[in-house]
Amino acid sequence: MMLIDLQNLSNIHNAQAIASGGKARGLSKLLAAGFPVPPGWVVLPTAFAGDNLTAGARQQIISVITTHLAQQPDVTFAVRSSGADEDSATAAFAGVFQTILNVASPQAILEAVETVYASRREAASYRRAHGLDEAQIMAVIIQELIPADCAGVCLAVDPVALRADQLVINAAWGLGAGVMDGRVPSDTYWLETPTSITTRQQIAAKTTQLSLVEVGIGETAVPADRHRVPCLPPAWRKRIAQFTLALTRHFGQPQEVEWAIAHEQLWILQSRPQTALPPALNHVSPFPVTWEPEAARDFWQLMEYSQDQLPLPLEHDTMHVRESIREETCRIMGADRNMEMRIWNGRAYSRRLPLNITDADRRIRRAAAADLRQRLQQQGQTTWEYWGPEIISAVERLRRFDRESAAGPALADHLAEALAVLRRHASLHPRLTIKPPDSYFAAFSAVSGLKDDEAKTAAYHLLDSEENSLTRLVDSLYDLAVAARQHPTVAALVADPPPQVVAQLAALPEAKEFLQQFSELLTVYGERLGEGYGSEMSVRTPTWLEAPARPVRLVTVFLDPTIPDPADVRGQARARRDQQVTALCADCEDETAVAHFRQEWAYARQILVVLEDHNHWIEQATGGQVRLAVMAAARWLVGQNVLPEPDTIFWLTFDEILGALRTSVLETDLIAQRQTQYAHWATLTPPPILGVPTVLLPSRPEMADIPVEEENEVEDGRLHGLGASAGQVQGQVRVLSKADPQMDIQPGDILVAVNAGPLWTPFFPILGGLILEEGSLGQHAAVTAREYGIPTVIHVPLATHRLTDGEWVTVDGTNGIVFHTSVEDLVVNEGDL
Repeated sequence: MMLIDLQNLSNIHNAQAIASGGKARGLSKLLAAGFPVPPGWVVLPTAFAGDNLTAGARQQIISVITTHLAQQPDVTFAVRSSGADEDSATAAFAGVFQTILNVASPQAILEAVETVYASRREAASYRRAHGLDEAQIMAVIIQELIPADCAGVCLAVDPVALRADQLVINAAWGLGAGVMDGRVPSDTYWLETPTSITTRQQIAAKTTQLSLVEVGIGETAVPADRHRVPCLPPAWRKRIAQFTLALTRHFGQPQEVEWAIAHEQLWILQSRPQTALPPALNHVSPFPVTWEPEAARDFWQLMEYSQDQLPLPLEHDTMHVRESIREETCRIMGADRNMEMRIWNGRAYSRRLPLNITDADRRIRRAAAADLRQRLQQQGQTTWEYWGPEIISAVERLRRFDRESAAGPALADHLAEALAVLRRHASLHPRLTIKPPDSYFAAFSAVSGLKDDEAKTAAYHLLDSEENSLTRLVDSLYDLAVAARQHPTVAALVADPPPQVVAQLAALPEAKEFLQQFSELLTVYGERLGEGYGSEMSVRTPTWLEAPARPVRLVTVFLDPTIPDPADVRGQARARRDQQVTALCADCEDETAVAHFRQEWAYARQILVVLEDHNHWIEQATGGQVRLAVMAAARWLVGQNVLPEPDTIFWLTFDEILGALRTSVLETDLIAQRQTQYAHWATLTPPPILGVPTVLLPSRPEMADIPVEEENEVEDGRLHGLGASAGQVQGQVRVLSKADPQMDIQPGDILVAVNAGPLWTPFFPILGGLILEEGSLGQHAAVTAREYGIPTVIHVPLATHRLTDGEWVTVDGTNGIVFHTSVEDLVVNEGDL
């Protein structure tokens, strides 16, 4: 049968676009763009004679619905309006027209269509209020009804605070109609737009929900164990936010999105312009992207290193070098972390890609990796002892190259080798085991009786204070401070180091010992950039060899003679740790379990050393050697008048640098053209996502596993997280800024950051406490904090927003709590001591 008065939502022709109404046009566009919209049809205005369907239209609807039900007999439908001006930027018509849900049979659908169509007269006053023609042309939508477990609406702009950097989600159990008309209690979540991280939530007592009943919908009771449980786990909120951002970008203005979740799949029921916004908020910053249709339907996320500033071409190329080996590495490991990276408007985005290997291949390769780890553990070796010698040898070869006397072609070969080493080490990096094996935690549970997260946290605390690359660096910095203290003139320069501090120290005879020790430090750590989990550096970051004032500034923090020797602090921590282990084993009567735990404990301590040693040789030394090779090339090209100054090399790619080194020629105006292009790109605001997110959601956690928080602040002003280093301390907050990583840290300060990596860990020994929004028990920051007895709480949501620079707080690393401390409390506490 030819459909004249009825059109599939996925196939609305241009000639029918106006007649099909605003809502149907919007749904059709969403389907065409790949968004997860339930299938359906639009009944065009030509199907009606007065308020009734024509005979031909009735026959068309019965035929289509009967065929659909034969294929999916359990489906029911929603019948709703699609007025000519409905869901426009100036008039949403929300709730004006009638909507009928849970319609099951073809005959009932015919009746519902006529009822909805007749409701067009009820919109007359609404149309007058919005300055619209009172004559109403309206179509009607018949659409599959999603039997939602939970549903609601998401607003791209906070409609109360009028903040474009914050979106709001309302969610309730059951069908979303209860949220839209306010009939049922709903949760509210506020999320940060760039990251889709929840900043606040209000969890309602949800005792009723809208459900499908025998005829239509009705209010039903919510099971008691769901009353105070958030409808949306964090990962689900984030996905809804991502879809809202994607829809906002797709339509070019902030959207109000109705969504539903059924069987852990997200559906978009409707997306309309968010109304009642001031002009300044009622638009989306342009970010033009040209791509093939396949890529447009995929989900791209802005890469972290590309978020805060516009990376230059060589920074992107360095990341590309590292990522170019990912697929090969994933194939070897049988891993699922394959991805593709692309640059748009100077910003880097990535998407996940399948490996295209069979499940059998994946199993075999994962088994091979597990077999290697098991063999090494049986031999008492770590993966670093297996791969480390190769990594160290490659770095040593690069170190032996004479960069200063080499000409262009030789510098090109050296740079190409440094890049090859970077690729090789990037491939080895994920194959290095830096976390204790599960067998260690199982052995600890067997002797301690602790389980799950409690056992894991306690077991991690028994692995710290082993000597590694970072502890040796800290000791060297402390020894330099001791040497500087011997001479007031040296100490004065070190206390406030100028950029040319080494040259000024060289003019002081009394600085000879200090400079000798400093030279020895640079021999070992001179390539250090600060790269690693928690601190992202780039090829533009100078190494310590190039900017020696940076390590001297770290010496500064140890000049205070009251600061204890870090080696002594670690020694005391080891002694306490060993006493804990002795007591733990003495309390366990199972001698076999004790012997097995001691064996696992010894090996787990070896593993944790790999955390810092691999960072020193891969992120620091290898990355530093690439940087040094680039800058040697830059100096030679400046000498050949190919580049105007060394830093302009960052406007080139590696291929262009290699070509220029071998030919002494560079395309005329290439850098100037890029600088002009980048100046334009710098005016663009990169969206956090491009394309369409995936519809499948991760499994819902067990209800008991979802924490309920009523407000942004928890009770009594306390902030909760995960204790990562035991102890309690009071101190003044210093909020770490990405824009100013060389902040003024004083002994006893409480460092507050999103995360903190190898750029900051060398001065941890002087900290009073540490508070992080992210992190893990086994990361650089947590391990170093435990080594020096610094009370630490990680996973504290929005700590950098909730705590302000200079305020006093108490950090309880044992219980994972941070709370505000008044001046009166400090006076009382000091009097008690």
